[in-house]
Amino acid sequence: MPQIQDTLLEEMHATRKTILIVEDDPYIGEFLTMAISQETPYQALLAETGERAFEMIQHVKPSLFVLDYVLGSSCDFPECQFAEISR
Repeated sequence: MPQIQDTLLEEMHATRKTILIVEDDPYIGEFLTMAISQETPYQALLAETGERAFEMIQHVKPSLFVLDYVLGSSCDFPECQFAEISR
């Protein structure tokens, strides 16, 4: 199933610029995803973990990351470490 999802991600990314939201709270993640998708010209995608975010960026090159502050400090991936340094 992840392969099908990744193909869909690539197709969606081709039509709109993408913001990747990395948020482990499902309510906050869903709110941000809906608000960004409905109120801006960007497409918002949600990753619930740093690991899933890393998988997603293999197929989609987001224009922007929105990273949960607390999740960023527990993430071992270079993208999260970059975000940690950028704060």
